Amino acid sequence: MTGEDSVDWRSAYAYLELELESVLAQVADRLERLEAAGDSVVAHVRAVTLRQRESGDLESVVVADGTDLSYDFSVYRDDVLVREQRRGASNTFVWAPSRSGTYRVHGVASSGAGGADSATSVDLSVTVEGR
Repeated sequence: MTGEDSVDWRSAYAYLELELESVLAQVADRLERLEAAGDSVVAHVRAVTLRQRESGDLESVVVADGTDLSYDFSVYRDDVLVREQRRGASNTFVWAPSRSGTYRVHGVASSGAGGADSATSVDLSVTVEGR
């Protein structure tokens, strides 16, 4: 990238947000088809995302297939566990980071039909003003 090149971050962010919504819609559609067929499906995690909102809050989403899913989130900062949320009904977890560092989220989806699957997000470097 040269000094003359510039990145339209707002457009890039909007594009990524649309892509994530598309993936989530595809997962929801697949789940509806599986439930309509009467299949008993164990949990399968496709991805764990991690992003920083414009507000500075961090947001993680577990994208998973399965029926009657519950979600666990384990948040690591610089490889140290700093926050957990267990057995939530939402596949999204939002929190305000307390300190700067490199964050990673390990997400687990557990199915009411039995079984669980997990995945880990990519690392995200976060700077918190004054910390």
